[in-house]
Amino acid sequence: MKTIANKPLTKRLLKKAAMLWILTSFGYLSAESNAGVSKKMIPTFNLQEQMAASLSSSKDSTAAQVKTEEEVVVTALGIEKNRKALGYSTTSVKGDELTLAREVNLSSVLVGKVAGLNVDANATGVGGSTKITIRGNNSLTLGSQPLVVVNGIPFDNTNPGGAGKWGGIDLGDGMSSINPDDIESVNVLKGAAAAALYGQRARNGALVITTKAGKRNRPVSVDINSNTTFDAPIDFTDYQFEYGQGTAGQKPTTKADALATGASGWGAKLDGSPVIIFDGSTKPYSAQKNNITNFYNVGSTLSNSVSAYGGSQNADYFFSYGNVTNKGILPNSTYDRNSVALNVNLDINSKISSGVNINYVNESRGGISQLSDAPNNANFGIRTLPANISQEYLKPGYTGEGSTLLESQFSDNPYRTNPYFVINRNKNTSQKNRVFGAAFVKYQVLPEFSVKGRVTNDFYAFEAYNIYPAGITFRPLGALDNYNNTKFSEINAEFTANYKKKFDKIGVDVIAGANTLYRNSNIWNINAGDFSFFDVYNPATAATQRSNLSQPKSRINSLFASADINYDNFLFLTISNRSDWSSTLPKENNFFNYPAVSLGFDAAKLINSSMVNLLKLRAAYATVGGEAAPFQTQLAYSLGAPVSGTSIGAIPSTIPNINLKPLTISEMELGFETKLFNNRLNVDFAWYSKTTKDDIVNSTVSQTSGYSAAVQNIAEIKNQGVELLINGDVINTGKFKWNTGVNLAYNINEVVALAPGQTTLRAGEARTGRAFVENVVGKSINQIAVFDYKKDKNGKLILKDDGTPQAIDTVTYAGSGIHPFTGAWNNSVSYAGLTLSFLIDWKFGGYIYSSTDSRAIAAGFHKNTLTSRGGVNVLGVDDKGNAVSKQVRAQDYYDAIANISSLQVYDASFIKLRSVTLSYNIPFSGAAKKYIKSATVSFVARNLFYILRKTENIEPEANYNTLTVQGLEGAGLPTSRSFGFNIALKF
Repeated sequence: MKTIANKPLTKRLLKKAAMLWILTSFGYLSAESNAGVSKKMIPTFNLQEQMAASLSSSKDSTAAQVKTEEEVVVTALGIEKNRKALGYSTTSVKGDELTLAREVNLSSVLVGKVAGLNVDANATGVGGSTKITIRGNNSLTLGSQPLVVVNGIPFDNTNPGGAGKWGGIDLGDGMSSINPDDIESVNVLKGAAAAALYGQRARNGALVITTKAGKRNRPVSVDINSNTTFDAPIDFTDYQFEYGQGTAGQKPTTKADALATGASGWGAKLDGSPVIIFDGSTKPYSAQKNNITNFYNVGSTLSNSVSAYGGSQNADYFFSYGNVTNKGILPNSTYDRNSVALNVNLDINSKISSGVNINYVNESRGGISQLSDAPNNANFGIRTLPANISQEYLKPGYTGEGSTLLESQFSDNPYRTNPYFVINRNKNTSQKNRVFGAAFVKYQVLPEFSVKGRVTNDFYAFEAYNIYPAGITFRPLGALDNYNNTKFSEINAEFTANYKKKFDKIGVDVIAGANTLYRNSNIWNINAGDFSFFDVYNPATAATQRSNLSQPKSRINSLFASADINYDNFLFLTISNRSDWSSTLPKENNFFNYPAVSLGFDAAKLINSSMVNLLKLRAAYATVGGEAAPFQTQLAYSLGAPVSGTSIGAIPSTIPNINLKPLTISEMELGFETKLFNNRLNVDFAWYSKTTKDDIVNSTVSQTSGYSAAVQNIAEIKNQGVELLINGDVINTGKFKWNTGVNLAYNINEVVALAPGQTTLRAGEARTGRAFVENVVGKSINQIAVFDYKKDKNGKLILKDDGTPQAIDTVTYAGSGIHPFTGAWNNSVSYAGLTLSFLIDWKFGGYIYSSTDSRAIAAGFHKNTLTSRGGVNVLGVDDKGNAVSKQVRAQDYYDAIANISSLQVYDASFIKLRSVTLSYNIPFSGAAKKYIKSATVSFVARNLFYILRKTENIEPEANYNTLTVQGLEGAGLPTSRSFGFNIALKF
């Protein structure tokens, strides 16, 4: 495995930037550089000829230029600005783009839409969480997700669950609460200068989501959208089916043998003869294929929404109801969401206006899958069946009934749970009720001066159960592995004053204000086990129980101001500043300041060409920061597990830091944006460089201190990168249109420093214990640390006494689990009411460690184990350097190979046909046209196939945890391919 070279950032960046330009020509990809992607797949064209040929059918260039200048986007604090006036990079995604080939979670629909925005989903199915990053990872432990703002409401996007080495479940995130049908636009504020007005919470950028509103002077209109999709599981495993269950080349001869070899494929050659299996019955010793696809269901998702909107001269309104019902591919897993939204705006008189928007969402999940480790994890069990064992043999997964119901074991390992017992007895559920909304009053004091007050609230009550059901082998009386009851509330009160005036050629727009944020949580966790009553999980009836109540609270008080100065509509200067006072930091260090400045210059006015509608050069610089989590500065006491029935006091395992200070992120951005040929061709390019200093991390300390870590401001991280977006109407002849666009991004990330004398910081570990994720000075975040062959100075294998290879004692680094190069090719082709849209996206440069392959090699399932089943000839040296040549039993050899974890790390690069949509806009005439404004029927498909994939037996996107650890795969839910139909009606 190659280690990422530690070249100077700028040199590496320029090299990759050159590659971006070469790869870009309206989606033109080289077959040689992209593993078999044919040049014929992507048509070429003469852009200049196409543009010239269609100019006569386009609008007047002057009108087109006016359109460019009037394009308005929503920026920080909900301030609407002319896109032309922005001195920083931002990308808007319209709401109709998010519902073409819909996903339940809004984050997943953003894949491939924005250069520099990276979306990684956990292998957890519908209702699971995703990780969004913009321009790389900025922190080692605090997370790098952007702030989500919905109609000015800061929106909590926390995932309260997650899997680690010993398993766990993904409890979803906040983005799943947002109904995509309600969205008008999503504006991505990429850089520090764009998001600085939001303060420390937007240190990683911001997603500013604007939902739909009513229309003034318009009678009531109704939109109806109905979507049905079916999800088919995809089996990426390609195992051998020549040898069956057993050991040492022998098949089981007794029930005990069958249980002992329940996850071993080192038996005899399959010959169809009778063989005893785990339950003592006899079955043919023959291949049983398609266990994975036969075990999982074809899932279904029904999404329906209806909205009504309109308005009078002085008021407007929007109301919607949405419902999602999902039956997952994991049998008996479900997801349901109901959402209601109301948005009303009113002009009380000529000077006073007000508005309110409120949303209620109810989400529930059932049968949530365990991840990573084997206990209660159906994915683990179904992936570890020998070639001659059918999943049908495991049904129904239990014996007996009532209080005598017990798991049917298929292995003598009590922690390898029968997958049918899991799906038939799974008790993992979650329930969330969420209300978020905002109300404002605006007073227009003078034509050029106004004041505004706004209050927002985001509240949810969340409840989740993670249960080992009664009858499970390793815990027969059952266990409440975790009960999570969370109540969260965040209130923001904001006051702003705005002055806007035009002085001849100079325009001034100044806003100043103050905000107070109050965040309050009540988190109650309970663990209990060995219940007195069968299938009743009441902690009061448990033999063992432990509970913990946490009530983190925090407050941030802020002052902010921003000034936009526009000279003759071609030179734009924005200066802003925000100051925050945080309650989670010591008083001496709780103040931090965020200055930002950006400059935009439209050279098109100087060129004065009808072919150039916009040629904007821009530059920006800003500093933002981040606070600590609550309870990091002082020692806090709590009640620990009881001893002999008496509760004892406990202190945290992490040393607090009374001198803690905020982290800071400084970013420089340069770029340009151009619109040519009456806005037919758009190009947007950005270069950025940002540095995080004083990152707040838990550094390792000596175990003799009695603590496991200490909170410190120690880490420094650097990100540099480029982003490129090219979009154009290649053909526009009226009836026939083809719009195509490519976005590309390359990010170089480096851990510059940790604590003095510290070079590594471990972030996660695979269940096999043979791979880790570490942050290493001089390398990018999330390095996959593995064990390579142990060799002498001449490169010869140093063998054990039995002749098997062995691993070196120290780890080597195989590369980062995060892809530095991302991109997508979007297309929309329409003719006479018929529109074909498709998205191909790609990621390059990331790596993934496969626990699935490690186990498959050790168990004899992997196809590579077919060679030399009679014995493997191994050459090497012993510990003294003497030459060794031995024939080793294949089972022993591959068991040793499974521990050489560098061999199970794969290049996770891929190219994927992400989505395809074929839509038809039904024409109406006569009376029908009077009542039906439009009707569109669509065929939709998502996750169709990989055009390029380099991983064996897994998909390259199979991470089971992406929050702060990426690059580890193991026993996650398979991905699915989705097909369906969508009907959209407007009345």
